[in-house]
Amino acid sequence: MTQRQASWDIIYAIDGAEDEEIAKSIELYKNLPEDRKRKINAIKLGLPCLVRKSVSIIESIKKDIPGLDIICDFKISDVPHVSTELAQIAEGAGADGIVVQGFMGGLVVERLIQEIHTKLSIYLVTKMSQDRWLSHKDALQLLALGIQFRIKGIIISGFDLKLISIARQYIERERKKQKIMKNKCNLIAAGIKNQGADGPAALRAGANCLIVGRALTQVFSELADEDLSVERHLWRDLLVKLRCAYYVLRIGGIIIN
Repeated sequence: MTQRQASWDIIYAIDGAEDEEIAKSIELYKNLPEDRKRKINAIKLGLPCLVRKSVSIIESIKKDIPGLDIICDFKISDVPHVSTELAQIAEGAGADGIVVQGFMGGLVVERLIQEIHTKLSIYLVTKMSQDRWLSHKDALQLLALGIQFRIKGIIISGFDLKLISIARQYIERERKKQKIMKNKCNLIAAGIKNQGADGPAALRAGANCLIVGRALTQVFSELADEDLSVERHLWRDLLVKLRCAYYVLRIGGIIIN
């Protein structure tokens, strides 16, 4: 069994637009065991939530769930000065990060870096979770853009395990060239569980972060089951090795019945 990234975490997505949906998402987080809460490093507020409730929801979420970064998922995709205005609105409302569409290119990302990068982390979308058209070559060009500007996270489709694997290899090559600083450029798999992507498989392919919504408990259970399966494989391998060693020693006359 291929092992997943040694260090991984989760961005918790709150996408619901209605008060009841938002309240359920908050309650779900609050009821998690502490060890699972520690695996969540940020909350991503989806566009429906932000449009219906306005950016004022950011302050409310921070009061209900203190200590976590809030990512404003505007999926910014406009000309540089409009993109900057959107980012400034998010920053003014208390957001810690924004999501930007990579296809907008270097001009938008560079402008955002110049204007707000010291205040907001940037998460760059390379391939949407349900995208069936973007080629791996195009996605990697967007990944290279993110590395060039040393942004915090690259968002990639959780369905495209081959692309995740290629992207991880690319990131590690660039890290060796010292183009990526330590703790930079997280590879974030989107579309986990609710849209049908497999969280454990995405982590094994090379992602080190998952975007997960209301299926949070299910994803944690799947990861725990996989940990147990890996542990069983390790113990079984160890037992096989010990048996082999025993018979080698016995044949050599070192062990006598």
